[in-house]
Amino acid sequence: MARYIRQATSLSNMLSRQALRSHNFTTAQYTCGIPEPKISMLKVDHKLLSYSAGNTLLTQQRQMSKKSFQVELSPDKVVSDTEILDALKHPDFYVVDVRGHKEITEDGKLSAKRWVNIPYDELESALTLSEIDFKKKYGSEKPDKATNIVFHCKGGGRSTIALNTAHKLGYHKSKHFPAGWNGMKKILNV
Repeated sequence: MARYIRQATSLSNMLSRQALRSHNFTTAQYTCGIPEPKISMLKVDHKLLSYSAGNTLLTQQRQMSKKSFQVELSPDKVVSDTEILDALKHPDFYVVDVRGHKEITEDGKLSAKRWVNIPYDELESALTLSEIDFKKKYGSEKPDKATNIVFHCKGGGRSTIALNTAHKLGYHKSKHFPAGWNGMKKILNV
């Protein structure tokens, strides 16, 4: 349960930072179908952030601005521990690390057949680049909209936003690994 509370907290902090930067959010909801525990909702208002994990309600104060934003996460968009291990070995999967360059330098990266680092705040513009410009900037082939993409970050928050962004741009076969780099280190015993 603690892992999912950390994931929800990570997402809430990230949403708050993003909202404060862009000054355009009043409401955000995070709905998650993760089986244990079920984090049912994360709701951000201009003053209050709350989410429930099982019977526990956690509340934090946040200062938000105007407009609304919603992130939905259903079980079919989540990659399990077993699935991420398969995706790392399979050339049909494209693993996109949305952590910042400094985090990758300090913490390391996944070894995958097809891997690229696109910081989450660059993702929308990256996925709209031409194939030539994408390869020039990121040193990798640009995934097409039919590609199986798995997003990950450090703990699940940014990859959730990346997933939502990708789906909005038509990358409907994309998913995310909610445990992120922290979870992967545990799986690989690193």
